[in-house]
Amino acid sequence: MKSPMSVIQTLPTGESRLAVIDLHSDVLYTEKDKSGRLIFHTLHGEYRAIADLDDLENHIEDFWQLDGSNVVNMSKVKGVGRHLKAYFDDFPTERSKFASISWMFMHLLQDIVHQRIHHNRCQSISGALPKKD
Repeated sequence: MKSPMSVIQTLPTGESRLAVIDLHSDVLYTEKDKSGRLIFHTLHGEYRAIADLDDLENHIEDFWQLDGSNVVNMSKVKGVGRHLKAYFDDFPTERSKFASISWMFMHLLQDIVHQRIHHNRCQSISGALPKKD
């Protein structure tokens, strides 16, 4: 693929799923719908561009909207800081990447978030151990 792009495919059942198309080899033409979203037309159907955070959260496993301005890949979160920040490092520093978490989300899903963090840390540790022959 020269120019792969993740898009949303609407199935005949009305459900939608994440798909990948190649802009060079698959797309016949592109248009905008009434809302301004790009629609890619191929020989195999129409695909729409990912337009907002809801599209990501609804179509990609483990992506959760933690506040009104971000969607976080929960499989990468390693910790939560005191100031409602999700960190992606085992030992965060001032330079570490983080995503903000709304108080309401943290309050409602605190146990689930902490379970995911524990799982991610265990994955991180097992990936760092030498493999047995």
